[in-house]
Amino acid sequence: MKNNKFTYFNFLPSFSWLFIFSFLPLIIVVIYSLVHNLRTSGASIEFTGIYYINFFSRNSLLFLFRTISTSFIVSLSLLFLSLPFVYYLDKNPKYSKLFLILILIPFLTNTLLRLYSITFLFRDSGLINSLLGTEISFLYNEKATIISFVYIYFPYMVLPLYNAFQEYNKSYHTISNDIGMDTFSYLKKIKLPIMWKGIFNSFSLVFLLTVGDFLIPQIIGGAKKLYFSNVIFNYFTKGLNWSKGAANSVLLIILSLTFLFVLNVIARKILQFKQSK
Repeated sequence: MKNNKFTYFNFLPSFSWLFIFSFLPLIIVVIYSLVHNLRTSGASIEFTGIYYINFFSRNSLLFLFRTISTSFIVSLSLLFLSLPFVYYLDKNPKYSKLFLILILIPFLTNTLLRLYSITFLFRDSGLINSLLGTEISFLYNEKATIISFVYIYFPYMVLPLYNAFQEYNKSYHTISNDIGMDTFSYLKKIKLPIMWKGIFNSFSLVFLLTVGDFLIPQIIGGAKKLYFSNVIFNYFTKGLNWSKGAANSVLLIILSLTFLFVLNVIARKILQFKQSK
């Protein structure tokens, strides 16, 4: 009984931290999304679901599609970029620490400062155009936004993938060689299914971070094409419609998680089909 009490006591600080800084803000956001006139002093509080119904307008769905599709492209691009790099680190452990330190160095600098450094380098009157003697418009378009996402979130894809590679049991490769299995069959039937959880977790982390990011589209993408995170930000700041912003935030979380769940189910079905062949 004492051991159980000690275990519960150990979990209390971490659970309190999660509740105060993760669950409690989410509960407050949900309450704001369901209440009208909550910020108006002296006004009667009205519970309503109108902000959820208004979500399904043409513009909202367009912004949502742009956000989800861009996040998917960024996550997939980072996955294909990171896998060969992490594979090299796994095969060359004496260089892995050095490269991991180099990957972690950007974390020492604030993301906002790095984004403004990009604008300083690549704006029309920036350093790159000055050196080239040109006026090429590198920024304020969708390509620049995607490239900036890839640059900022590269460490978030590499580190979980590297951890998944480290946890993988290398003896499976030796056993597959002993039974005469070729490399492609080994990857398809053994390594990929075992490592799928780590790969998908890395993909999900980058996807969710990209979906909720409003700084990169705001600073690098400009105001030409709005992302859903920018729309939510505008509701809370310029529009001062916190209830609508909160409802859009809740729906964005639900739809993003639903998209990842469906994607995971489809990918697992494909893996099972490939394994059966």
